[in-house]
Amino acid sequence: MRHWSEISDPKTYLNTLFQIENLYFESGSDVIKSEAYENLDKLANILKMNPDVKIAVHGHTDITGDHDKNVELSQKRAAAVKKYLADKGVNSSNIKDEGHGPDIPLMKGDTPEAYPYNRRVEFAYFL
Repeated sequence: MRHWSEISDPKTYLNTLFQIENLYFESGSDVIKSEAYENLDKLANILKMNPDVKIAVHGHTDITGDHDKNVELSQKRAAAVKKYLADKGVNSSNIKDEGHGPDIPLMKGDTPEAYPYNRRVEFAYFL
């Protein structure tokens, strides 16, 4: 599978979940860390060159802490990514943001090994 940033036509990558490297947030907050900007800018450019393609932004957390607060945090993080992309010129109506909290883990279990895998934002192109 090719890297997400090498896909010139996102229509060939529809409904396939992918992650962006270095997309991190301040602990317990929805503030995007600056190391994410370069890759988010690349994604914004892909979307601006393909205005008929939409994107879903899925926020996830690990299992630690209060479930409802984790769902809220994951939604705020997905919304922060949506805002960032919209601020870069992507049509906000083409961006769907969802927070799932800890409900869709990549790695099951309440273990320190699982936590970093499950704290993530995933994306999927759709029409």
